[in-house]
Amino acid sequence: MHRLYTLLKIYSLLTTFCICLITGCAYSPSDNAFEYTVNLSAVENDSIFITLKIHVNEGDESLQFLAPPVYSDNPWLEQKSAGFHDLKVTGQSGNNITVSLDSVTVGLHKCLRISFPCNDTIISVRYTITFDYVDTIYGPFPFLENNRGYWQGGHIFLLPYTTNDLADIWRTPYNFSVTYNTATGQTLHGDPLPTVFFSNVYELMFSTNALNADVLALGKGGRQRFRFVTLAESNQIDPLLLNEAVRSCQILLEDITSIFEPITATPLSVIFGINNAGGLEGMYAFSIINPFENDIKGWFPMILAHETIHAWIGLRVGDYEDPWWKEGTTSYLGYLFALRNNLCSDYFITNKLLADLSGDPSVHKYALADPEVRKRIYADVDNCESLVYDKGAQVTMLFDRKIREESGECTSIDEILGDFAEEYNGRAFYRQEYIAFIKEKSGVDISDIVSQYVITTGVIPDSVLQENCNALIAMGAFGDTTVPVGTAIIDEPFTPRRW
Repeated sequence: MHRLYTLLKIYSLLTTFCICLITGCAYSPSDNAFEYTVNLSAVENDSIFITLKIHVNEGDESLQFLAPPVYSDNPWLEQKSAGFHDLKVTGQSGNNITVSLDSVTVGLHKCLRISFPCNDTIISVRYTITFDYVDTIYGPFPFLENNRGYWQGGHIFLLPYTTNDLADIWRTPYNFSVTYNTATGQTLHGDPLPTVFFSNVYELMFSTNALNADVLALGKGGRQRFRFVTLAESNQIDPLLLNEAVRSCQILLEDITSIFEPITATPLSVIFGINNAGGLEGMYAFSIINPFENDIKGWFPMILAHETIHAWIGLRVGDYEDPWWKEGTTSYLGYLFALRNNLCSDYFITNKLLADLSGDPSVHKYALADPEVRKRIYADVDNCESLVYDKGAQVTMLFDRKIREESGECTSIDEILGDFAEEYNGRAFYRQEYIAFIKEKSGVDISDIVSQYVITTGVIPDSVLQENCNALIAMGAFGDTTVPVGTAIIDEPFTPRRW
């Protein structure tokens, strides 16, 4: 289980290439047909210049793409004006190809759809991105100015479009490649340079980069190196808080990489100075709030664990049928890893894992498995944030208790997920595959919990939550916590013992 992700990508690419040589098959969308080049060598007018080379599969009559920005199930950023412009599509000999434009609803938002015929074996697409976005409460927003910048793939890449089903749009296998052309002296913290590979649209959407950020600290936890960087022009973090954050990251990565593979052979980049609301995951980098004084609950370490684990749970591995899985599972694991390493308080047990969700309309309207949830996590109407994060974490807690107890404490949900991430690296799963994998690894059948609380609406009874939480506490899953169940802790004084 300890193979480096980068080596897996290279192996996958070489295998595909060799198969094509042997069989004589043409490049197709499943054969790494989409080669993006991001040009940052001459940044003017807040723009990024991008080219896309498409190796057309024999038999394809036309291609369709979604122009950025493209909806994802995480914070959505609205444009004030068109940031995608100067589109030009040409054939192999440089001949212009006629393009048709229309709009299509993806998630809850309209996207620009681009269509053109496949009348050549190689088609080149050239376009420019200008960031002109409205900042939202969730943040962070993309920008490129004063030779600094931040963006995710969903902000800049044309993405293949074949269907309105979000799971299919995101998780159909592709093997994209992205190459970066940067000027001398420029640094890009995020995607490994110069070329990086992605297995599907969702991975590409969460390619996360910070241009010319300042390095605040370097470190290593377990098998993963990391660096803290900042994009704020003046982002002074108290040295003591920074040292505490570095130590937390070391402790968490040591634990996480004992179960999951390292995220990248290059340092994982943790980006400060761009996110004021928590954290936002990414493939090789993620953004996070600054560490702050009087963090009596240990929010920062919990978010740090949550976003780190997202590199596997939700990004490299995704679902087809369970839109709650990404955030619900990672929320539980964020609490679990931070709690058992004494980096956060019992607040997250009492106020999240034992939360009374009866007052949340979405819990009664939608089941966790409802496909509609995928596009409504942060919606203004029928917002499903608590349903996904809190009820999803509670369900994962129930899985963990049953797995630990019925396996004789031989394994746990996090250990099984480490194996699951290796098995499903770069692809998505169906619900029955997940249930079957857990049963294969632990001998435990979780289908009863799925039937009761995943595919049906409503809250999990308090008595069930408390019983499961008490059982996990007794087994030492949360470290040495002895929190009395049923007691909501709002401002518990807390001093992390390992900071």
